[in-house]
Amino acid sequence: MYRATSALTLSALVASLLTPNGLYAADEHAHRQHAAHVHGIATLTLAAGDHEVQVMLSSPAANIVGFEHPPASESDRRAVAEAKAKLEDAQRLFVFPPAAGCQTVHSEIQSELFASAHAAHAHEAEHEHEGHPAQHADIVAEYHFECATPGKLERLQVQLFEVFPATEHLEVEYVIGDKQGAAELGHAHPILTF
Repeated sequence: MYRATSALTLSALVASLLTPNGLYAADEHAHRQHAAHVHGIATLTLAAGDHEVQVMLSSPAANIVGFEHPPASESDRRAVAEAKAKLEDAQRLFVFPPAAGCQTVHSEIQSELFASAHAAHAHEAEHEHEGHPAQHADIVAEYHFECATPGKLERLQVQLFEVFPATEHLEVEYVIGDKQGAAELGHAHPILTF
């Protein structure tokens, strides 16, 4: 069962990774990870405690949907709906070892692209301000898993590259119990080992 207090603790842990005193500060590649929005590159933060695992994915929308403007046509709306449905299939995107017994408990997908007609109006205003950072849409997905045997969390296979081929590199930061580290995953190397 999903426990809100544990999730808040994990959220705080993931947030601490993003602070100057967290893991990113020690990593030489931190500036690349938090630098400008770069197509083809996404970030993944993973934290595990007790029987819970929290995964946070942040990606330029172009990696996932193929564009970043608010959907203006039926084709665009279909592409956004299909991408969101794929993102909601956490078990397809993240494959934990079967022995760990991990199941999705909760997921939340956020992006300006998923907003209603209000986004289309905002997009018209953005065109008046060329180069405005709001033109770079990101997709942020948060997944919560519960694992029956957390001691068996030895690896994670990320199938994001198969599902969204425009994603070329995934910069990962993780804290699994007393293990923490960073890795770069890609089409040729999609498995994170803890």
